[in-house]
Amino acid sequence: MRLIISLWFILLSCVVFSQNNTLNINVTVSDSTGKALKDVVIYNSKQKVIGITDNFGITTISAQPSDTIVFSHISFEQIKVTVSNERNVLVIMKGKTNMLHEVEIIENAPHLAY
Repeated sequence: MRLIISLWFILLSCVVFSQNNTLNINVTVSDSTGKALKDVVIYNSKQKVIGITDNFGITTISAQPSDTIVFSHISFEQIKVTVSNERNVLVIMKGKTNMLHEVEIIENAPHLAY
């Protein structure tokens, strides 16, 4: 019985000490002009979503030092950042160009039924 209780306390202390390294980080995301970016998805390298920015480009995430955090938005290039001990982080995302294939518009083109 003492062995079981001792093992339980050891496991409990390991869990408690492993969670002490987690940082709460205030993140602000903007574009190169300083405009806040909403709906930026923030996830860690394990593909787990840990935050989405609000209308002001702000969110709070929890991460551990040396985690790799990915910032993703459909209109901007993806950014990867390694977590340090900073509590406030400003991320500036660079816009990306989406190229569309050439479209040819023909007047009175025949309509094919499939």
